[in-house]
This record gives sequence, C-alpha cells and structure tokens, in this order.
Amino acid sequence: MGIPLCTVVIPASHAEKTIALTLDSLLAQTCPLWLAQIVIDGSAGNEATYAIARAYADRDARFYIQINEYNQGVAAARNRGVAAACTPWVAFLDSDDVFHPEKLEKQLVLAEKKDADFTCCAYNMLTYPDRKLRKVSQVPEKITYSAMVKKNLAGCSTVMLKTDLARKHPMQNNVIHEDYLCWLECLRDRDGWAITEPMVDILMMPHSRNANKLRSVKGVWEIYRKYSNFSLPKTLRFFCSYSLASLIKYS
Repeated sequence: MGIPLCTVVIPASHAEKTIALTLDSLLAQTCPLWLAQIVIDGSAGNEATYAIARAYADRDARFYIQINEYNQGVAAARNRGVAAACTPWVAFLDSDDVFHPEKLEKQLVLAEKKDADFTCCAYNMLTYPDRKLRKVSQVPEKITYSAMVKKNLAGCSTVMLKTDLARKHPMQNNVIHEDYLCWLECLRDRDGWAITEPMVDILMMPHSRNANKLRSVKGVWEIYRKYSNFSLPKTLRFFCSYSLASLIKYS
C-alpha cells in the first residue's frame, strides 16, 4: 500500500452515536496512506465507544486504540495521539465530524505544492441528528497569523500539521479554545494554506462546548490577555473583530 503519510488523531468520549460515521469517512479516503490514533478519553462510561472503535481496529490494521484510564480532556487526548504518530503529518478529526473522501489527498497535495507546514480547509456545518446543511464556513487560500487572531479560520477537524510542529505546540488542557491557541502559536513564524472548498462536515451537537456562548467568549478573552499577552486596547480591538465574525458565522 505504501508508507503512511498522515496520522489522524481522533479523541473520543461518549461518542457511540457518531464515531462510526467518523471512522467510515477515513475508510472512504482516496488517499489510503493514513493511520488513525483513536484515543478513548476515560475508561468508565466509554464501553460502547470502545466497542465500536475495536470493531474497526479488528477489521483494519490502520486503526490504533489508546485508552486514558480517566477523562483528561480533549487537549490531552489529542496530544497523546500526536505523541504516538510515526508519520510526517498529523490531522485532527473529532469523533462527531466527517472527512470528505478527497480530504487527506487534497491537503497533502496542497502542502507539497506550497511547502506548507500548516494546512486546513473550508467546512460544512450540519445540524444533528438530521445532518442538514446549515452553513458553509469559508476560508481564505492563505492563512496568516494576523488574520487568524481576528477570527478562528480553522475548524479543528480541518487542520493538518507537520508532526514536529504539532509536537512543538501541544494543545493546553486548561484552555477553553485549546485548538485556536494552538493555531495561533503555529502561525506565529510561518503562514498556512487552505483548500477553499469544504472537505469536512462538522456536526453541530446540541451540547457541545461551543454551544455555551458565555464560556466561549471567556475563552477567547483569556487567549488574548493571558496567553498572547495583548494589552487591553489591543485585546478589545481583536475581541470585537472575533465577536463580529462569530455572530456572522452562526447567524
């Protein structure tokens, strides 16, 4: 089949309703040169999720399963998957999202063409459980730090990073928007590139972390003030831009 090029990191907790859709989307990839690290985040209560993942691993050796003894949070689960990667690239895929068949192939081609370490793509936002299209989240072809700091341009399940870059900037477990902070850190020294057509379906789960708007707003503010060390005027300026972009995104 060839040497694997990308490890897909899939954190999973209480994901028995959706994880089969997620794993099926990997089996449908036009580029077969992937491995998957499924990290079950907490042994208690995840028996059904584990059973589904185990069934896929039993039929396809590209699926690997790791189990955290107790729930450590999605950032720690992703970091564990990245640490286990033995490929030049890692991609993130949440256990309630779905890759389009050409997703990995097109991103790998883009990365080679642009000599990029950071790639992402546009995505569809679908309602759950009926999976109706609510909105398409657009993304510019070039992803810069200056643009990212005003708006999170990259859904987590759209991002593919060089493995050494992902290890250099691990996600932090005490941050509400751990993925957004990671993207900012990755883009400080280099630009990223994106496929402008949707390559991922993101399911809008009713009880997701981002459904709590007050918590989401607090998380962005903390990234600007605590982790990026922006002054108050600079924080207010970027916070207004981010809030406006979020209103448009979810309207």
